[in-house]
Amino acid sequence: MSDEQQNPSDMRRFRRNTFDHSPLLVYYEISRVPGSSVVEYSNATDPMPHLEELSSERSRQLIGEIRTFPNPPGLIFCGRDPFQRPDLMDLIRYATRHGVLIGMRIKASPLATPQALAEAHSRGLARLGIALDGATAEVHNTAQEDAGSYERTLELIRCAAQMKIPVQVNTTLSLDNVHELDDLAQLLAKLGIDTWAVHFLVPDNEDLASRRIPADQMEQVFEQLWKHAQQQPYMIKTGQAPHYRRFVHRAVELELNEMPNWQRTLVRYGCQAGINDGNGLLYVTHTGQICPSPHMPIVCGRFPFDSVVKTYQQHELFKALRDEDRLGGKCGRCLYRFLCGGSRARAYALTGNPLAAEPDCSGHFPETPLDAGF
Repeated sequence: MSDEQQNPSDMRRFRRNTFDHSPLLVYYEISRVPGSSVVEYSNATDPMPHLEELSSERSRQLIGEIRTFPNPPGLIFCGRDPFQRPDLMDLIRYATRHGVLIGMRIKASPLATPQALAEAHSRGLARLGIALDGATAEVHNTAQEDAGSYERTLELIRCAAQMKIPVQVNTTLSLDNVHELDDLAQLLAKLGIDTWAVHFLVPDNEDLASRRIPADQMEQVFEQLWKHAQQQPYMIKTGQAPHYRRFVHRAVELELNEMPNWQRTLVRYGCQAGINDGNGLLYVTHTGQICPSPHMPIVCGRFPFDSVVKTYQQHELFKALRDEDRLGGKCGRCLYRFLCGGSRARAYALTGNPLAAEPDCSGHFPETPLDAGF
């Protein structure tokens, strides 16, 4: 069997060799303090840090425990505005000196200046993720609720490229901006970015639920992304759309295009070894709550009272999220469940059940019984 013809169920063995004991990425919500219109992961409006926010000492302790995973993951600092955290630069330096690869996920807040970015880079910041939700100022600024965000975002991307910091642009796709997808892809080609991560909406209220891209239209979006993945100078991957992996794999199976081998396909086109909520991902909030991902706020433990490593490895929810045989509905029957698994966060957001079928997958592809030898 050639690499391109690899059965998607083979991914199960690859996952079990790594993700059962170690995540690929840990997101640490380093701060939830407001200070601009930037909102990350939370609708909280508290004007001061939470009284139980992890201190500098506790944050260093968390970094130390993350190093003890059998396969130490990358650590991503995130939050409403990481630059609000007074000890941010010290924590970046501490993590780097202790061998932890540090990235940061930001939006273009007024504090996210080129000078602040340069200092973070000098302390060891290895990668930058920044939100850009439209090809035009009107669409992006509306999404960010910040009239000056678009220009600041482009400036930061250009500055990071000049500093040779690998940049991942994060775009949250919905009905409000999907019409700009091709234009945004062309814009990014001029900015020298490393990766474009296209995140599909996980709603936390009814209004956002109505802005989701319908399942059948999502397949059209996948086709657009796949076209750009073969043409653009940067890598493309998806967030909360693991069924894009199924789309890519079927494109290879059907030999629609001349493709690289399977391993390179995984890396270049963002399959990320089947990463999903709680399956290669771990999230720690600013108060130490341990969750499967930033988009699945189910608290499974609390650091430092609970071990981050043991929670990821042993908590029943994490174990369930890594067991594709426990998925419900069409996801549980799907031939691609070991490669995809559906967005567990979207299933939870829309049904209350993190193991339910992916709501925004068309299901127009082969299914197989659970006992078919996989």
